[in-house]
Amino acid sequence: MPSRPMITHETSQIPHTSLSFLSFIQQHLAAATASIWDGLFAYVDSSQSEASEADGGVLGYAKGVVPLVLEWDAARATTAARSLLFEKNGSPPPPKKSIHEAILTPKATAGSVSLLWFSWTTPLLSLGYARPPESPDLCKLQEERGASKIADVIVNSFAARQEKAAEYNERLAKGEIGPGLKGLWWSIRDVRAEREMQWREKDGKRKASLVLALNDSVFWWFWSAGILKVISDTAQITSPLVVKAIIELATESYTNNQCGQPTPPIGTGIGLSFGLLALQFVTSWGTH
Repeated sequence: MPSRPMITHETSQIPHTSLSFLSFIQQHLAAATASIWDGLFAYVDSSQSEASEADGGVLGYAKGVVPLVLEWDAARATTAARSLLFEKNGSPPPPKKSIHEAILTPKATAGSVSLLWFSWTTPLLSLGYARPPESPDLCKLQEERGASKIADVIVNSFAARQEKAAEYNERLAKGEIGPGLKGLWWSIRDVRAEREMQWREKDGKRKASLVLALNDSVFWWFWSAGILKVISDTAQITSPLVVKAIIELATESYTNNQCGQPTPPIGTGIGLSFGLLALQFVTSWGTH
């Protein structure tokens, strides 16, 4: 085991009467940090000693404990005691044999609170923190979001648009569809015959749009994300305005108090503060 970092509890020699609140916090933070390091090293020491005895003196690790890697640089340590996340099951689960055995994404069954706070990603993040993730560790999407399902929607939508375009072009060639106001404008310019012929043979024909077919496959996901992005950007832009209002309210309250005049109601400031908090939540949720 490498030498442990020296964490002292000493503070600068300041008279007790002039000890600031910041020094008080620093002193207690140092004590708390030392306690955390002591507990961590005690856990590692006990785990390694138990495993060494069980292996006949060969250095090993207790069940469910990933080897602890300590890299020391200027009394700073980087630890990898990552199996603590899997103490309940003993150790991180081994990777699946193939991607076909991947589990369904927890997002499919996550509740509204889990979706808002992204807590459904915790199992995958914990696994990736304990060991390098592999392809079978990644969750599979819902059936309606699979590549085959989306491909079928695109193909069917494009085929339907091709059928409608062919039907329209057939009616156009038979003269069942007129140019509308364009024909009136052509008549005024005395070029109706040649322009209408060009319109029926080339310019007026319709083609199936692949872009619109792609839009049909992800219509709700794409446009809902766009709407949320607009809402998020709006909340982000208006947040500085609320901050400005809070500063102006505080300035007015201080000035009126110094001049002996009535101060603005405190409820206004509380309302603005909660409004700013709500805007920050909306900005974060809308962006992610």
